[in-house]
Amino acid sequence: MSTVRVRNITPTSFEAQIDEWDYRDGGHAVETVTVAVMEAGVFEMGGVLWGAGSGAGATDSPSAESFADPFASNPVVLGQIVTTKEPEALAHRFTSIDGDGFSVQVDEEKANDGVHGPETVHYFAVEQGQGSFTTIGGMNFTVASTGNVVSNTNEVINFGANY
Repeated sequence: MSTVRVRNITPTSFEAQIDEWDYRDGGHAVETVTVAVMEAGVFEMGGVLWGAGSGAGATDSPSAESFADPFASNPVVLGQIVTTKEPEALAHRFTSIDGDGFSVQVDEEKANDGVHGPETVHYFAVEQGQGSFTTIGGMNFTVASTGNVVSNTNEVINFGANY
């Protein structure tokens, strides 16, 4: 099991590494990492509202973050830890998402002490719905959240459109 750690973000590049969980052997094979890059701010693209920003410092306790411009409904929020204040592998968790903001925290693996100093988490939020990017051939997309229905058993998630 592993996660991706990003750091040293500039206007033209960033550094990324595979961060393997501490109970593993420490090395990790070469992997392909997929990224989405967006300037901080609020934008209308493809018929839906998008917003990007940076959290103030996520710790092992939830901290509230507010959107610069609120959404009319609950958006989908995606994020990435972009600092390395402590060496333990981490996952981030978004909760209490609504049109005004969300809460974020970082989690270490269960065998560690569970206490972690503040890490910066960048995020982007997307209004739920369907849209189309006319500038790239009318590529259609759907943005949605499953709600609390996914567990340790497989769940079928319907796209809401035919892709």
